Amino acid sequence: MRSAMRHTRARPIRTQHRLPALPLWAWSIPLVFGFLVAAFLLGRYAEAQRWHLKVPPEFVEVWIDLRAAHPDDPDKPQEVPGVSYERIVDLSEEDVDLLLSDWVINVAAAAPEPRYLFELGRVALIHDQIETAYDLLDMANDAGSVPAPMYLASYFEEEDPEQARRLVESAIAMGFKPASDYWETLFGAGATGRDPAVTAPSASTAPVGQRLW
Repeated sequence: MRSAMRHTRARPIRTQHRLPALPLWAWSIPLVFGFLVAAFLLGRYAEAQRWHLKVPPEFVEVWIDLRAAHPDDPDKPQEVPGVSYERIVDLSEEDVDLLLSDWVINVAAAAPEPRYLFELGRVALIHDQIETAYDLLDMANDAGSVPAPMYLASYFEEEDPEQARRLVESAIAMGFKPASDYWETLFGAGATGRDPAVTAPSASTAPVGQRLW
């Protein structure tokens, strides 16, 4: 038949060239290297997010205000509501550590407003980091913070009550309203109605939590 007479063309045989097999250890090198690089970058990212986040100082200042601004601080803008004593007590350990980290303190120290140093000092004092607290409050007082002298006065109540009196007077004179109540706590009920200069100071025995507004 005609179909049987068709010429059958031979198909060329293709030779398959295979790459030599690599040992398992050769494949593992790039995988291990990639894993180490990824772990390093992830660790650096996490560290940056927690401690050294590169953001404008203005953002850090706003964050400090939101965590620790005193409701009665005349230094703060009116739109900043302030944070109560109880809310600062409830701050997480991570937030406290970050607020009192060198990076945040340096931002506060470089800020034109002294209230950020005061706010960090307030956090440190409420969380019993006494040495850090009074360093920050002293810096804030030197920079002109209105409420800082009242908080700083608690450091001198027993050892130097005269210095405590002067500090509370300073806060009263600058218009920090809680300082008048603190005066009564330190020097007796009704003392605000008399001349502070002739009031005999006596150290308060009230717990710290009741003396910080």
